[in-house]
Amino acid sequence: MAEVIDRTDTSVRLDVFARSTLLTGSATLFDDVEQNFELLSLTSRALFFEAAFDIVGKALGYSSDVDVEKLMATVSSGVLATAPARAREEQSRILGLLGVSITPEGAFTLRIDDYVVSGFIEVELIELGSAFGSTRFAAGITHAIDVSKNVIAALLVIALTSQPLGGTVSVSGEAGTIFVCSINAPISGDMDRIIDDAISDLIFDGPQDQVPKSVWKARQLCLYRLGFNPGKIDGKYGRKTKAAERAFSKAFGDVHVNWSSKVFARFVLENSNSKYQRELSISEPKKERSRRR
Repeated sequence: MAEVIDRTDTSVRLDVFARSTLLTGSATLFDDVEQNFELLSLTSRALFFEAAFDIVGKALGYSSDVDVEKLMATVSSGVLATAPARAREEQSRILGLLGVSITPEGAFTLRIDDYVVSGFIEVELIELGSAFGSTRFAAGITHAIDVSKNVIAALLVIALTSQPLGGTVSVSGEAGTIFVCSINAPISGDMDRIIDDAISDLIFDGPQDQVPKSVWKARQLCLYRLGFNPGKIDGKYGRKTKAAERAFSKAFGDVHVNWSSKVFARFVLENSNSKYQRELSISEPKKERSRRR
């Protein structure tokens, strides 16, 4: 049934709210409402599209001459802190080269081949005195190719609500270092339904040698998001995919890889952003050692 639904014009819709606060050594920044808004707005845009390209782009084998990491550079350099209008212009330029059209109001369309993610990003400053803000990511996901949009939606929601994507971004400027910190990220809408639909697209009730390519593509994408490289997302259960499964099992206490189990599929989805957790835990001790030197 998932195969039929995936080829219609229906879309999976997600609605995620993030709460952020700005911290800085310069008290004067908090009095600049427009600059506070730009900090939150451009950071939110960069985080969303970084996740979207990492997930959707990897699923489709997308390649571009434009480095997606440049999106984050627009919020991690002094340009944003000293010239927010120029930073917004640069970010919009990079997004355009990546195939994203976005309006000043935050409505966007990301199109890669036949795969489309469209929606809007809203940023609202709530408590100006402490620069406390709210960001809403709302999107509809449609496609006409054999990568599960339900799995894409689930991975995107989890990415937006997990560390360090939902963590802290630092911006260095003339006023010192500014930190944009996400302090929680509640999900509005039927998260259980999104996860359940994604689970349905990961499991296959039949002989494992007859698993459709679309199902294996979804599984490979989950392994990739877990931090275990399955090679090309091609829907083939080959040597690299098997190696990724073994590495995943070892990293999670020799957990039994059983794609026909709903419990296992849920475990995979809920840990899908763990590669970023591991990268963060690896990098932090290194930073600590470098300080001691």
